[in-house]
Amino acid sequence: MTASRKLHRLPAAAIALTLAACAGSAAVYEYLPTERALRYEFSGSVASEIATPGGAQAIESEPEATVVVSMGARGGAGTEFSATFESFRASPAGPGLDMTGVTFSGVVAADGTVEITVTPEIALEGLTSDDLSNIVTSLFAPLPPGGTATSESWPHKVEGPVGAGMQGSTSYEGVARFTGDTIWNGIPAQIIFSEGKWTMNGKGQPAGAPAEIDMALTGTSSTVYVWDPARGVLLGAESVSEGDGTVEAMGFEMPMTNAGATTITLKMPDAMTTGGGDS
Repeated sequence: MTASRKLHRLPAAAIALTLAACAGSAAVYEYLPTERALRYEFSGSVASEIATPGGAQAIESEPEATVVVSMGARGGAGTEFSATFESFRASPAGPGLDMTGVTFSGVVAADGTVEITVTPEIALEGLTSDDLSNIVTSLFAPLPPGGTATSESWPHKVEGPVGAGMQGSTSYEGVARFTGDTIWNGIPAQIIFSEGKWTMNGKGQPAGAPAEIDMALTGTSSTVYVWDPARGVLLGAESVSEGDGTVEAMGFEMPMTNAGATTITLKMPDAMTTGGGDS
């Protein structure tokens, strides 16, 4: 599987103006409070194939979302945050869903580990809070232990729900490391690269499925994060993953393959502030 590593460039002047309150004289490898909210655009693609007795069945999705993130007070467990979904589409050509009031809250630890403490109730067909919480988690980069740049790698672990209306869990376990410097449309930035293995175990009846299924998948994943060390802000990220396993349904155990990719881009923030700071 191949995927483009070309990340979108950002309006440097707008970002520098909006994030000026976060800037410091030393490099920052932790999440700091923001005066203005940060708008991230998320896009993903997932292509799965199940080898059923009647032939191969393809399942594809291309979700898109805009999420506005505010970083708040810092405490012993980390920095508080809120993430408000401004828009969501199950596919680029699909209708936009009403995301009014869909806000997650939580704490991001010094190493970028995310704990979601407040999950909104969602009453939308084919969409659950688990689906959206996985998007929220992806908006935070793994940061080096102690908040200091290092030439060594460090552990990177992420856990979350399966989503798609199923019960179960997903987990990622890998290592992260700095792989070099870059210029992001005039903004000096650093690349953090994470690679490792993931597992997914879920059981339930997804929307549109004729019966309950039991799914077990494993695979590999890698992500490139673009980090602004002057302001302590994630500018963008791209990930690719692939894996395989089995799906059991109606007494049949069937092979399944899975491939995915995501892109996250910080866009020019507007005057909106969520949960902290003034516009």
